[in-house]
Amino acid sequence: MNGLFFIEWLKLRNLINLFLAIFKTSITQENILTPFFLIGLPFVLRKKIYHKNKIVFSYFWLNFFIWFLTPLNYNRFLLSYIPAFIYLFLAAFANLQEGSIKKILTAVVFLVALINFGARSIILVRNSDYILGRQTKADYLRQKLDFSTSNFYDLDGWFAKNIGKNDRVLVIGVWKLFYINFPYDHLSWRKKDFCYSHILVQGQPLPKEFKPAQLVYENELMKIKVFVPRDRC
Repeated sequence: MNGLFFIEWLKLRNLINLFLAIFKTSITQENILTPFFLIGLPFVLRKKIYHKNKIVFSYFWLNFFIWFLTPLNYNRFLLSYIPAFIYLFLAAFANLQEGSIKKILTAVVFLVALINFGARSIILVRNSDYILGRQTKADYLRQKLDFSTSNFYDLDGWFAKNIGKNDRVLVIGVWKLFYINFPYDHLSWRKKDFCYSHILVQGQPLPKEFKPAQLVYENELMKIKVFVPRDRC
């Protein structure tokens, strides 16, 4: 919980921060539901919706508040609850009487859908070279990955050429491990007294406990260095 004591953390789970979390989930660039989430919440709170859809209503709101109580309110954790929310939103929309509110809501839904379609189309065009095979995966990730935030990718193929099946690399400093494609242990779970064939370090000096070691590879873009222990197995 980022070093906060439980009571201090619990104080942050107040009504104001609940609305801020909903707003952030609905409006920010990293959103999943876009403004639909913010627009739809008042409609799915109605008693009529609860009485007609008790199970779905209880499922969504229980899990929504569990999500809010977690220290990290990442909106991707709401993905499994989106179908329930959409169901309740459509039920609420169907129960609205014909009038200005229903017409405005319909217009807003189409407007948001149009904006999202336009934004996704722009993203698709920007990535078209890779999608159509005119750009390699390495070049694409070289442009897109932020290597200052602990990302890793074998950009020049050095690891594919030099790390074998029987090797094992100790990884230090890299936290986003998705693209690592060789046998490894991270420093956070390393095996004590295990003899590693290589040590990969990103954005920091080689810890003293692993010296002496020979530098065999360096990549300035990724801010990584690879060492081979002098007492290699």
